[in-house]
Amino acid sequence: MNKRYSRVLTGIALSLGAALVAGSVLAQTTVAGTTPGQFSVNESGAATYSIPIQVPPGVAGMQPQLFLEYNSQSGNGLLGMGWSLSGLSAITRCPRTMAQDGVRGGVNYDMNDRFCLDGQRLLLISGTEGVAGAEYRTERESFSKITAHGSAGNGPAYFIVKTKAGLTMEYGNTADSRIEAQGKAHARLWGVNKIIDVRGNYLTAVYVEDNANGQYYTSRVDYTGSTTSGSSPANSIQLLYETRPDVAPMYHAGSLLKNTVRMTKVQTYIGTTLVKEYRLSFDNSGAVGSSRLTGIAECGGDGVCLQGTTPGWLAGGDGTFDSRIISSADTHFAGHRLVTGDINGDGRLDLMYITDGSNDPNGNPTRKGEHRSVFLGLGDGTFAPRVITAADTHFDWHELVTGDINGDGKLDILYITDGTFPYGNASGKGQQRSVFLGVGDGTFGPRIISSADTHFAGHRLVTGDINGDGRLDLMYITDGSNDPNGNPTRKGEHRSVFLGLGDGTFAPRVITAADTHFDWHDLVTGDINGDGKLDILYITDGTFPYGNMSGKGQQRSVFLGVGDGTFGPRVISSADTHFGWHELVTGDVNGDGKLDILYITDGTFPHGNMSGKGQQRSAFLGLGDGTFSPRIISSADTHFGWHDQVPGDFNGDGKLDILYITDGTFPYGGDSGKGQQRSLFLGLGDGNFAPRIISSADTHFGWHELVMGDVNGDGKLDVAYITDGTFPYGNASGRGQQRSTFFGTPISGSPDSMISVTSGQGATTSLNYKPLPDNAVYTRDASPNAAVYPKIDLQYPQYVVSTVSTSNGVGGVNTVQYNYGGLKAEQGTGRGLLGFRWMKSKSVANNIESYTEFNQNHPFTGTVAKNETRLAGSGNAGLLKRTTNTYAQSPGSAGTSVFVYPSQSVEESWDLSGTPYPNATTSYVYGQSPQYGDPTQITVSNSEGSSKTTVNEYWPANTGSGNWILGRLKKASVTSVKP
Repeated sequence: MNKRYSRVLTGIALSLGAALVAGSVLAQTTVAGTTPGQFSVNESGAATYSIPIQVPPGVAGMQPQLFLEYNSQSGNGLLGMGWSLSGLSAITRCPRTMAQDGVRGGVNYDMNDRFCLDGQRLLLISGTEGVAGAEYRTERESFSKITAHGSAGNGPAYFIVKTKAGLTMEYGNTADSRIEAQGKAHARLWGVNKIIDVRGNYLTAVYVEDNANGQYYTSRVDYTGSTTSGSSPANSIQLLYETRPDVAPMYHAGSLLKNTVRMTKVQTYIGTTLVKEYRLSFDNSGAVGSSRLTGIAECGGDGVCLQGTTPGWLAGGDGTFDSRIISSADTHFAGHRLVTGDINGDGRLDLMYITDGSNDPNGNPTRKGEHRSVFLGLGDGTFAPRVITAADTHFDWHELVTGDINGDGKLDILYITDGTFPYGNASGKGQQRSVFLGVGDGTFGPRIISSADTHFAGHRLVTGDINGDGRLDLMYITDGSNDPNGNPTRKGEHRSVFLGLGDGTFAPRVITAADTHFDWHDLVTGDINGDGKLDILYITDGTFPYGNMSGKGQQRSVFLGVGDGTFGPRVISSADTHFGWHELVTGDVNGDGKLDILYITDGTFPHGNMSGKGQQRSAFLGLGDGTFSPRIISSADTHFGWHDQVPGDFNGDGKLDILYITDGTFPYGGDSGKGQQRSLFLGLGDGNFAPRIISSADTHFGWHELVMGDVNGDGKLDVAYITDGTFPYGNASGRGQQRSTFFGTPISGSPDSMISVTSGQGATTSLNYKPLPDNAVYTRDASPNAAVYPKIDLQYPQYVVSTVSTSNGVGGVNTVQYNYGGLKAEQGTGRGLLGFRWMKSKSVANNIESYTEFNQNHPFTGTVAKNETRLAGSGNAGLLKRTTNTYAQSPGSAGTSVFVYPSQSVEESWDLSGTPYPNATTSYVYGQSPQYGDPTQITVSNSEGSSKTTVNEYWPANTGSGNWILGRLKKASVTSVKP
């Protein structure tokens, strides 16, 4: 993912969240004044707030620059939800990518891992990856020289970075700054431990490493030291922590990441004299008890404090559902199959009815796949009028598959022969494929036909993204039934993969075999190690007639996807017991992006306690290497016989929740009708669940089909009931004719988002958020700006700032509205999210609008292409000022790094009547070879004929004998021209 800013968070690398208890309250004496803080909305649409840590001065400017920072799109770190301490740099491991390495990989703590400096990928220019002596540059040239030193496990012991500014920075060159992966001898992160300037002034950073929990955090920064005079640092920043109650384990490549502390104080010292401290207070009253920063008090060394800065927080949703929203279709759909998904790519649930070969309303058989009726979701619980299309033929004797076949974010249709056709060519299972690519308006393109080189009787079809390129792939795995010759196959023994080419066809099959078979196992597929590629999991299903490790869920065998259609060797792990009389649920229980396993009692156990449906839960958290954590046991306060069990994310926090809804089979009593009572258990992220939250519907839904999905695009699972056609009489009772929607946990933002911040002087900034599927805040790109693969246009439930209101000092508020458009990502290359193509802000008070366009093509991603200032109603279509930037690239200082620079900037402006002022053009030439980022010529000219040209000459770069001295100006010549 492209990073548009480089401040690096200290502390644990992944955000953690779980149940909390009440936070601390600090007693203090207060005086007039306020702590400076800066609010902004960044280019990702996140609310940000920054408080600089004021420190006693260093020597020649060599002093730490640390900040307490909030970002509404960050998680639960060392300072609670969204808040972090920034300003300390780090080098981390990062995966190989197609764009940079020609292969997709993950971080596995081996010599195939790559390295990133503050999120910027390091490219090798000499030596061997990860070996002492290797020299690197950042991919987008920063003119820093990065070298690896020593050896510690699979990777360097430390790095030294020499910057263009003359700083020498050590990373991981102390035992506490080289942070090993939990339980391993391999470093996962190298924190900056020393920074020295050209005069020998330096600062050092000290960390606490808790390898048992896989966490680290900064304990102090010492500065004013000098290698020239031999003096030790006298001034310092010291950071204090407390044990936190919201401890949730996450895992990466087999290692634990668990944050057990949160920061409570930031103290600054001159020698041993306390100069200033920032006191942090928390509460734990959010959606699932995550730490929330409730106060920041800036205090002097005498304990006297300024009035504190107070964040306000959005309640996390109460686990209930909104009132029912009823809508109807213009007909009913007997003889059809219901398909749900995002058909037009707007982030909201759509409905599609496709003829399935059963009888229509008149009792006549339909033809499978011949007719399609689409209802696009409007986001308010209702649906647009149906869009009807037809295929050019029917697909009896075919299996229906839906997914994103061409990687454009819209639902496509695939029919594959199922092997039941009684005669003819290409009728074997999986032998012929017919694809209809979704156009995005409810219609589909013409049929695209392709064929396999054989058929797959005795196999099970699995679909998913096997190679991580964002497009649907096919895999046939032997399932234990008979092969074409009538002989039984062995389950899971052979795999045939067809990688999607993105045009509706598929590559030739890739064949692999397992080292054994998996009869008596359940097959589960998903992303087990979090690398974006499909993996395979076999779990014993309890049917094995004898022997050890044959109980349900007792033994697990994982095959991690390599990304080319093949799979790695089997990884075996075991549970400490078996799970007969349990239902298997898979998903992301702790929100770390990896597949977890959950067994829940299914109510069939014939006797004993904790055997009722849903009463006992056993979670196994995926470690990211194909193995799983020890069992985590939790219990519900009752059982849920006569209920449907629905797992999913109901509060939008990224962790698995469980919902039980009455299924209508309860023989008596109130609230026992189908869908009438709901019991929700919110996941705490550690394998446990919060107490149940009970809510009820105003009626029941017998003769309805239950559909789950994000109907309104807010990132939370909603409940919909649709008539199933079995109602014996009455209107709107036909299949699909009436729809009842219940929006889940309705809140106007992500759980535990900051919605206000009040300064010590009482000035309040208030925030509102909206999800991207809300068209009032976001516009998805269409032609001519629509994405072309590998890019994809995105509209998913990411929350962005929609309005900001700030106290104006005279009893009112100034409100600014924000809008965004053209969010894109690049699939399969490793470039990831490319950001918005444009964003704008508008002052409600004076109607002045600021509009910014960004570049989305590498290597210019994130640079500003255009800025405009507009005033509605003024001349020149409201345009007052426009700055247009043109960028160029050249090879960097070495290797394959790229230097990106503005080659030209044109500034135009108009008065309120639309009359133009003279424009100004600034042009840049960077003529060095090798390139060190210094302009050799700058020309500023205007439309009236005036110009000024500056020609710069530099001393040669001194890069020998360990030196790195760049950009020393030798001579500057200025020539001015006037008309």
